[in-house]
Amino acid sequence: MEKGLNSIISTRFGIFYAVINSSLHVKFPDDRLVEYLENGADPDGNIPLHEIFPEIIGIENDIMEVVRGERDSITIKRINRTTSGEIYFNLHFFSGTLGTGYSYIVVEDITESSINFREAQQKRNEVIIKNLELVKREEFVTTILDTIPDPIFYRDAAGRCLGCNRAFEVFAARKKDEIIGREIGIILKKSSDLLLYDDELKNTGGTRRYETGIADGYGSERHVIINKSLFFGPDRKNSVIVSAIVDITERKRMEEQLKLMMNELERSERALSEKINIMENNLLIARRAVDTLIQKEFPETDKLQIECRYLPLEQIGGDFYSVIPFEGFTGVFVCDITGHGVASALFLSLMKYFTENVAGELWTDPSEYLSLINREYFRGNSMFYFFSAIAGAIVYDNLSSTLEFRFANGGHPHPVVLKKNGAAFFPGGNDAVIGLFEEQKFEEYRVCIESGDMLFLYTDGIPSTYREDGSIIGFDEPLLEIFRKSRRETLLETMNAVINEVELYRGEKKQEDDILLLGFYCK
Repeated sequence: MEKGLNSIISTRFGIFYAVINSSLHVKFPDDRLVEYLENGADPDGNIPLHEIFPEIIGIENDIMEVVRGERDSITIKRINRTTSGEIYFNLHFFSGTLGTGYSYIVVEDITESSINFREAQQKRNEVIIKNLELVKREEFVTTILDTIPDPIFYRDAAGRCLGCNRAFEVFAARKKDEIIGREIGIILKKSSDLLLYDDELKNTGGTRRYETGIADGYGSERHVIINKSLFFGPDRKNSVIVSAIVDITERKRMEEQLKLMMNELERSERALSEKINIMENNLLIARRAVDTLIQKEFPETDKLQIECRYLPLEQIGGDFYSVIPFEGFTGVFVCDITGHGVASALFLSLMKYFTENVAGELWTDPSEYLSLINREYFRGNSMFYFFSAIAGAIVYDNLSSTLEFRFANGGHPHPVVLKKNGAAFFPGGNDAVIGLFEEQKFEEYRVCIESGDMLFLYTDGIPSTYREDGSIIGFDEPLLEIFRKSRRETLLETMNAVINEVELYRGEKKQEDDILLLGFYCK
């Protein structure tokens, strides 16, 4: 009868029962309870309770109180089994009428309600997650908008503002709660241009970009670029117009200033161009004048051959030379002034006049020659600080094949004598430059030049030649070595070889000074 009753109850209500004794062992009257057991326990065995329901471990004393009748009941809720599918049940312990030392176990199947509850909980959780995602997405979009420095606002088809970023709050001089829900005309005065192209956007969609002038929330006139786009809702009925304001007021101000500066620059350029044209014309005139001053032909006798290589740094150089024949000797003058351009041309014309008009006997007295130039320089209050010069005479000896070079040196690089056998040396000494001391005295030096020998006068453009690494030819032995290496059969070949050696030494570095090389060959 008990089994029959148990079967009816279990079939209709999902409830099963069994009996436990004082040893907490169980006897199951219904074989279908096997699906609720743990580890496939035998429902017909007299089995310890904890082997069938391990969930009671730890509360055995409480269950014994029910068995002894000291307590009415104990319940363990939502026990889960997966041995024959997913099952949920409550386990009830009741004191019964079977006598002391016995109790009923009632198993209440709650699988259906539990699964329904879980599904409902899952759906609820899904809704919560979706809502959180929407909130997070809105917060993310808001954060992005607030990081954009340009004012941005969006409004519905009726013109009411739906939202904005922090930059628009600053631009409008209003808080967000003073903006949302209001028309743009209330938020900003003189805002009619913000509504341009709205109707066109509503009809055609897309985007619009235009320049205009509006007033910000502080009443200041701003020149702006409006970028405007239309967005539709899912039903294509509700639309939102998003507007971004790019303030170009400062840029416009800078453009106007730049325009004024460019106009002024153009005027300055025209004035400068006119001045440059005048200077170029003056340089051209000076250049033509210098061309007439530079000696291109030299006297040649049966005892002396003369050649020159002149490489000015600019159109008008600062080097000057003069070779004038006289009876029994040839006058020689070389100088290097501290200037270039038109001023140099004026000084060169003075030197040419002076050398061509000095008395012949003065050439053979080179110390007095330089003293005279030095005194005239101070008397004339020249525009130049100083200059170096060599003055002298190459005197012929009619009884032999030798020449004698008598010279005075006013701070100029030493002459070079290149012997027929390839030896080279610096003759004579050196005194102060012209223009340094008004009463400067100059020594006279003499050197003998034999047949086949060469004599060279030059300016400091040769010894002052630099390499890229900063090294310099100099005025000593390396310079003599260049002349030794350059010795050729003829005077002109030798001079060309010297110039080539200088250019090889300089490499890729540009020429920095005038180069003058004046050569004499004793026949």
